[in-house]
Amino acid sequence: MKIAIGIISICLGLLVLQSCAVGIMIGLLYFIGGAFAFGLPAVALVVLALAGLLGFAAAGSGSFSDMMVWAVIAVILAVGAFFSWRSGRKAKVAQSNARSVMRFVMGVALFAAPTSLKAEEIPYFAGDVWGVTQYLTEGEDADPDEKPFCALSTRTWAQKGLSFLHVLAGIDNVEPRLGIYKEGWALPIGRKTQVSLISWASNLKFEVAATDTGYLSGSLDPKQIGAERDITLNLTLNLIFNTRGNGMPVTISFAGNEPQWTIPPTEPLEAYEVTSALRRCVTDLKQRGGSFYPEAGPVDGSTATSPFNESNDSASSPKVTSEARAAPVSPATAKAATEWRFDSAEEDSGKTCFVETQSGDVRVGFLASPGKAATGYVEGLFSGGTRATWRVDDGTPYVSDGSENGYFGWHQFDQLSEGLLTEVAGGNELAVTNLDGKRIVVPLHGAQEALSSFAECVGKPKTASNAESPQADPQPVSRHDRSCLLEVKGKKVIDGPCSWEPYGSSRPAFQMTANGYFAILMMENADYAVGYWNETANSTHAHAKLGRLSRSGDCWGNKKVRMCPRR
Repeated sequence: MKIAIGIISICLGLLVLQSCAVGIMIGLLYFIGGAFAFGLPAVALVVLALAGLLGFAAAGSGSFSDMMVWAVIAVILAVGAFFSWRSGRKAKVAQSNARSVMRFVMGVALFAAPTSLKAEEIPYFAGDVWGVTQYLTEGEDADPDEKPFCALSTRTWAQKGLSFLHVLAGIDNVEPRLGIYKEGWALPIGRKTQVSLISWASNLKFEVAATDTGYLSGSLDPKQIGAERDITLNLTLNLIFNTRGNGMPVTISFAGNEPQWTIPPTEPLEAYEVTSALRRCVTDLKQRGGSFYPEAGPVDGSTATSPFNESNDSASSPKVTSEARAAPVSPATAKAATEWRFDSAEEDSGKTCFVETQSGDVRVGFLASPGKAATGYVEGLFSGGTRATWRVDDGTPYVSDGSENGYFGWHQFDQLSEGLLTEVAGGNELAVTNLDGKRIVVPLHGAQEALSSFAECVGKPKTASNAESPQADPQPVSRHDRSCLLEVKGKKVIDGPCSWEPYGSSRPAFQMTANGYFAILMMENADYAVGYWNETANSTHAHAKLGRLSRSGDCWGNKKVRMCPRR
């Protein structure tokens, strides 16, 4: 309908333009309304209604009685634009509802749940191409065999899609599965077929079975698909969700006559959000394991357990007094019970220097080998892969990705700037906060002395605080104080003194910080980079994308952004 309204309005507008002055104005409104009718029928409704009112006013004056005809036609076209707008709005709502319902029903069908199933749906992220949702069964009517899962699903289509499922198959066992669904399929339940995930990097074939008339499901467990295919699949997924550049498109091919489906590439920021959301979802899912598998025992430490046989060992076991027990400490805003201390040890990799403090059951510290960069670590707070912000007082936020270290058993953060150690030596307290809001705050009593010994151990100059060395530059050589400019959509959020320093270690990147704002420039090559910034003053996460920036002299920019680390 909107196409017809647009064409008619434009043609009539050209016709009315040839009449009197009032007619020219009405004709112009016809023409504008017709142009908007194709994409914005709501705007066309307003413009055509205005043309009708103007026509009625002109006809009522007695001098332009012929304008009555054009006024009536304008009103009819405005009514048509209204119905076109309303039908389009209903279609969008229906499409959104269909997408949500289809994803949920697809997940339920994968495990053949009964119609009485009650479930909780927890969204973690919804992007342009992918979304992450957690599904939990609940209620007395839930099937005992029904398993909760996290779904990484496409959002490209409303009536069909692909999902990578992470199913909680045991108290700490997550099983990967593949799910494909389409509205209108009439599949024979139980019949098996092959589907292929095709990209420029690989052509992976998987066996799937129809678990319902519209759904296909298959295992991605390495034991089922083989170690070699599992490695190729993980490589493919890393290329699809590439956080350093545009992701790789992938095509789904079927053994039958179903046309191929092509999933478009994912932008770096969405790829980061998707992978981060999936990590959180799976971590939360594992933490719920005790609720779904109570026979395996609690996982939160709420019930006391013992490695000893009380009947045999009670006589010889020493009693632990209440004074000897460590008082429970909340990790939310815990204060350290010990001062910072230095130590060194011979590890498998050679001499290793440590400086750390402890707050209850949580340890925070730094380690390094002589001549190597320092690494931060946190033990007893985080789980799974995470991203955390390290910040001393109200100073510069240092963002780093953390992963579990199998050797030491803590979370290790390898992308921290040496400027953080300088701030730790001269600050009052250090806060480490991850994206889930888990947080540890430790005072820096004794940090200066401990870091001085740490610097000697790793073969670097002693770290001094501002109070003791006012003439010394408190920043390391890699960090520079400059006069910078960060202009976003015409607003200068940074225009003056700033800090400019390397960011991370996995690729060339730099961070600009001032006035509570910071921006990260991730280099693609000598002429192009991708930028992110925290958008809101004093926010600790660079969640907003500045887009792809090209170099011009000492500045980087595009149509909306200008970033200049001037000396």
